[in-house]
Amino acid sequence: FLILNGHKFTFKPRLFYSPNDDMKEIPLVDYNVAYERIKREIQAGDESIAVVDTWGDRIAWYLGRDYQRAYWIYYPERVKYETENNQKFDTIFHFGFIANKEDLVKVMEKNKKGFVFIDGHEVSFLPKDALWYIENNLKLEVKFDKFSLDPDPYDTWPAWLYSWGMKRN
Repeated sequence: FLILNGHKFTFKPRLFYSPNDDMKEIPLVDYNVAYERIKREIQAGDESIAVVDTWGDRIAWYLGRDYQRAYWIYYPERVKYETENNQKFDTIFHFGFIANKEDLVKVMEKNKKGFVFIDGHEVSFLPKDALWYIENNLKLEVKFDKFSLDPDPYDTWPAWLYSWGMKRN
């Protein structure tokens, strides 16, 4: 006995299949847009750009596990990290780890240019002081409201790309 209902089963191909048709629990953000902007700056000959993200896997996917100026920002209670030479590193990728505003400011002082990518799905897991500092002191490069191919107008997942130290034309 099989019930075919809604969008779980289809007999005709569609342009986009949303994993959120039923519960809206999976972030649909075009991460490639943000990381293409970051890669453009890096490929322009400046490899001294720090990249801070709310999810370490995303940095590894788009920039590689060996990107030297990668940082993961998250609540310290939810990430295993170790401290070496007065700097925190996560134990999975060995990226720099940012647990609070002071860590963020240290990263910004050490790296004169950088980007911070904030996934709306992760906002509740970010250190509040660091989030406030980012929103009030860094330049908003791009704000995402929804994935461009998703036909559902109510399937929104915000994300933000901030920067510091970039030269503007």
